[in-house]
Amino acid sequence: MRSRHLIGWLVISGAGGAEEVAAKVARGPSAFVGDFGSIRVTDIRDSFGFGFWNPETPLPLTTWSSFGDDRFVCFLEGVFYDDFGSYRIGEGEDADLARVLAESIAAEGDRAIA
Repeated sequence: MRSRHLIGWLVISGAGGAEEVAAKVARGPSAFVGDFGSIRVTDIRDSFGFGFWNPETPLPLTTWSSFGDDRFVCFLEGVFYDDFGSYRIGEGEDADLARVLAESIAAEGDRAIA
């Protein structure tokens, strides 16, 4: 059995309505080759679309997080060597990190990540 541990993601923004963008986002991750996750996650908003393969088993130290509300879409993935302010970053899927980052940027602007 293959181990699906890589994250494949894409962002599409441009002309066309939500249906056209949704179709592109649905097709996009299928073009990735390799041991990418098998759970597709998408977020479509008018002419903006985001999608990624959620890995079944993450690589060691890798963290990813996705958040979206009426104002923000935030996705981040990487290896983090420190906490974000007082927020302790977890390995694998961190359900709150993207929300914490989006809210910090909304409140503090560039100072949130400087």
